[in-house]
Amino acid sequence: MENTRFLLLLKTLDKKEVKSFQKYLLCFHPKMKRAYELYLYLIKWHPAFPANRLTYSTVISHAFRDHTTKKNVQNSLSDLYQWAADFLIWQKSTRAGLQKELAWLDILRERRLNHEYQLRASRIDKKLEQTRATDAQAHLDRLFFHHHVWSQQAEERYRPREESLRRAMDQLEQFYLISKMTYGTELLNREQIYSEAMEHQELEELSLKAEQYKGHLPLDICRMLYQLVKEGKEETYLSLKKLLVKRGSVLSKATNSILFQHLINFTAGKIREQESQYYHEAFELFDFALQAGILTDGQYLSSNTFQNIATIALRLHKTDWASSFVDQFSRYIQPKSMYLTTCYVRALIAFNTGDHQSDWFRKLQEIKLSNPFIAIRVKTLIIRNMYEAKEERGLLLLFNAAFRKYLSRNKQVKGAIYQSAVNFSNCFRKLVNRRVSRSDFIEEVKNSTHIHFGGWLLTKASDLNED
Repeated sequence: MENTRFLLLLKTLDKKEVKSFQKYLLCFHPKMKRAYELYLYLIKWHPAFPANRLTYSTVISHAFRDHTTKKNVQNSLSDLYQWAADFLIWQKSTRAGLQKELAWLDILRERRLNHEYQLRASRIDKKLEQTRATDAQAHLDRLFFHHHVWSQQAEERYRPREESLRRAMDQLEQFYLISKMTYGTELLNREQIYSEAMEHQELEELSLKAEQYKGHLPLDICRMLYQLVKEGKEETYLSLKKLLVKRGSVLSKATNSILFQHLINFTAGKIREQESQYYHEAFELFDFALQAGILTDGQYLSSNTFQNIATIALRLHKTDWASSFVDQFSRYIQPKSMYLTTCYVRALIAFNTGDHQSDWFRKLQEIKLSNPFIAIRVKTLIIRNMYEAKEERGLLLLFNAAFRKYLSRNKQVKGAIYQSAVNFSNCFRKLVNRRVSRSDFIEEVKNSTHIHFGGWLLTKASDLNED
């Protein structure tokens, strides 16, 4: 029952929405008592919803006054899901915005209230002229508005105003430019083959065309992002970072998200090139994105992103910040990976603070790992911690051999990630066996093109003999 559509949707509601939906049910579905009783029972356990409270037998025993069957519960869940969808759509429609205005214009047109329609359309038109668009969606909304006005005039056999047509064309042009440049830059960022999607020359021509709208913020952002991905200049990065921090509040959520993602990708590339100052840049970006809600507003934090944030903070010795981050933001991780991710990061903090006997390592070892990429992170952390805890040599070699066997059997891990893990395992074995000189060990680690935790291995080189 815990994976039913309604419960999955209910988990996403905050406390205010849960109470509002309860009032909605009483107002619009007052006679549906069985569904209402079920809802009252379920919200007692919101948002955790323990599995033992959600079996059909438990729900039937504790939620209802009258005799109820499993089929009754299933029907009530189906009804609640549909009503919750209607409730959320209704909530969205009540928020101020152009979509709401367009819906009201539709109603006025359908009811032939032409005079009121013209007055309303005129007010919206004036408001749009005074407001700057912040992203492609804003232009699309404006295009819909001008098309709406033009089509209404044509339907009523009025002479269509050329102004509406001209503005609709202009909004379409700008929407096209922003969208094409956004998608094209993303393809370029992913190093796709442009012959399959968009010629590189076409993207260059779009960039030149966008210069005609200089001072138009969304298109300026598109041009600068294209330049960042194409040329990789620090000057462009700093300009975009300043724009995000200073003007992010006036940009749309989608634009902020795209901006942030390109900026963090840029820092990741620089870190891979051993430019360590970009750890500070990445940390500042993540910290800003968390405080501004860019990473958490209406969405889950991915397990990888959560781990990367904590790893960068610990790399900069910001242990207290990392602990506070876990306390404050772990609730934004997807429920299915929350426990594993939290355990891993807590163990990582313990490792960096020298608490090698922490209970988090035991908890981490008890978790069944299905994702091989997360498994590599977890297993290498456990192996390094065992070394720091001065476990017996035989046990260290046994765990390392098991890790190597895991890599050879897993067919999902390939390329650089696989090679990095294998190189770590090889160097770790040599470190434990003490059968290599310090200088040879350092040389092997430094010459490995791909290797996990090369920095940590180098710090342990002092455990080896000089000869």
